[in-house]
Amino acid sequence: MYSALRYLGVAGLFIASAAHSQTSDLALQAHTPTEFSQPASFKDAPIDGSRALMGKWPSPLPVSAAGARKWSSFSAEARGELVTSASGEAEFGAVQNPDRSSGAFVLSLGVCGTQGAVLFTRRSGTPLGVGRYRISETADGADEILALFLPGLPTRPTGVFRGQSVWLDVIAESDRFSAGRFQVDAIGFLTAEPQREDLRVNLTGSFWAIAGSSSFRRCEGAE
Repeated sequence: MYSALRYLGVAGLFIASAAHSQTSDLALQAHTPTEFSQPASFKDAPIDGSRALMGKWPSPLPVSAAGARKWSSFSAEARGELVTSASGEAEFGAVQNPDRSSGAFVLSLGVCGTQGAVLFTRRSGTPLGVGRYRISETADGADEILALFLPGLPTRPTGVFRGQSVWLDVIAESDRFSAGRFQVDAIGFLTAEPQREDLRVNLTGSFWAIAGSSSFRRCEGAE
């Protein structure tokens, strides 16, 4: 019970930090590739570990900040001891430390939405380039990241599941966008039964994320 409450508290603090650091104040010259007209259901692309895809999409379309937001999306399906889905907007950026220095790099999927959230964290603060990253509970390696799945309303989750294994693939990225897919094996609990801390779920999904800024934003409905 204690560890369940501890994880729930950590999840709440993390959501608040991510929401504060990642907002929709986008550059007006953001570029969006036409291939990703349905960003949450794109085809697999080769993963070569390089940044060669940057700026080389055919027919890039300049869009406004409001226009760029419609490209921000993710979708995920959970199976196992919890069957549910999650979807919403997707952003990435560095979370600020109390001294205003850059902290961890976070890919936030649905953090201010109403249909669940998935958070991927790179402790070093280095942005996620094209390539595959391993999910682990400690994320001590250079190519390892943390994963956290929050079903329900992210600011009042119905459960907390921490990633134990599998991967996150970034198949295209620049300083303005990141696109990829993921599979996460996670363990956790539902708030209705916090004493059962060993529920297991498998989460699969894809995302098209846009860059956030360091401006302050408060999620709607957050207290």
